[in-house]
Formats: sequence, C-alpha cells, structure tokens
Amino acid sequence: MLLRRILILIGIVFVALAIAVFIFWMRLPNFAANVLSSKLKAPVSIEDINIKSERIDIQQLEIGNPKGFVMPKALSSNIIDIQAYWKNYLQKEIVIDRIDINDVYVGLEFPQEGNQSGNWTTIMNNIREGGDISKEKKKTSDRSVLIKELSLSNIDIELLYGSDISKVQKLSKINNITLTNVSSTEGIPMNQIINIILSEMLKKIFLDKGITNMLEGLQLPFGGEGGIAPLKPLQGLFNANENEEAPSRFCA
Repeated sequence: MLLRRILILIGIVFVALAIAVFIFWMRLPNFAANVLSSKLKAPVSIEDINIKSERIDIQQLEIGNPKGFVMPKALSSNIIDIQAYWKNYLQKEIVIDRIDINDVYVGLEFPQEGNQSGNWTTIMNNIREGGDISKEKKKTSDRSVLIKELSLSNIDIELLYGSDISKVQKLSKINNITLTNVSSTEGIPMNQIINIILSEMLKKIFLDKGITNMLEGLQLPFGGEGGIAPLKPLQGLFNANENEEAPSRFCA
C-alpha cells in the first residue's frame, strides 16, 4: 500500500514537471523577446525558438524602434541559426561556430540628413547602458565570446530622414555580409553576442551605403589613449576578418 502511494506521488511529480517544462517551452519565445526588449528598450517579438544540443534556431525576430521614431521596425529576420554545442555557453571562452541570419530587414531613421543621432544610435546606446560599460566589464572581465563565422544574407535597407513616413528611401539590397573570427571580451556574454552581431552589421551597412554620420555617432573608445578614429568607433570592441559581396549604390 505504501509503495503504491509512493509510486502515485512520483507519477504526480513527473506529470507536474512535464507540464511545467511544456509551459516554459511554449512561453520561451515571449520570455526571450521580453529579455531583449528590456536591453534594447524597444518592442521585440519572436515567433518561435527551437533548441537542440548543437544549435538554436530563432524564427521571425522583429525589433521595433524606440519611442520617438516613426518607422515601424528597426530590424527583422526570418530565421537566425546559431551553431554551437550547448556546453560551449558554460565556458569562460564561449566559442560559437557559426551564426546565419537570413532575410534581414534594417530600418535606418535620422531626425534630419547629417544628424549623427538616429534610431540605431539610441538602440546601441541602450544596449551599452548609455555607453558606460566600465562597471559591467569589471564584474565579468573573465568572459569572452568568439564567433568563428557570422553571415547575414538578403539584407533589405530602408532609410528615412525626418518624420514623414512617406519619404522612406529603399536602398539597394546587400546580398551577403560574412565576417570571420569576430570576438569580444567586454560585458556579459549575452550583451557581447548582441553587440557583435548588431555593431558589425551596422558598421558594414553604413560604410557600404556611405551613411557615415550615424556610424560616427556610435563612438566608442579604442586603442592606446582611448581616442576615436574616423569611421572606426567600434574597433575597440570587435576584431574581425571581413569578406562581403555587396552593391554600393543607392536605389530609390
């Protein structure tokens, strides 16, 4: 009789655990979106997340713009494929074999032409907590992230100067951006990964399209005395070997 009660109790525990895991799994996309939203201080939605031992697939990611901007979204991607064995994330030196970001949309918005403060300046500053990473760095200086290969494909770009949404310009598509051995040693691992992907993507897009004013607005110290080099404000955080195939002209 006692054994039967114990077996029933064990069965109830397993059922409850299974239900809890199922609920967590179903809510995982919303949970991840809320975490990203709190870091970016912008709306974020994720349709689905599939986790396997050697990869993570994120489907239909969309990042809206912070308050004060009129374009409906800053970034979207149909699917993000992150290839790394789960044990890698537990190491002090986190190594990600490959990240593929497919069918990317990037919205660029400036108050006016020539202005250095745009929507992505605001988003990146939000990630870095206003650009002050010193406290975070002190707490987590023993963690680093290396992405062996980062690939973005089919990148559509829209550009808006001012607040009239009817004046959005559609720029020429970038077919592919591929970066190798991209690394970071500053900040907590999640912030490092977000910083690597967004900063390197933006740097390549701005340089390719000649939109250097926003790139200059994303200034971060690097090198010896912490000075700022023209068009290279992100160099202090990331080192990468770059290989891209991309058109360089504007398309109305």
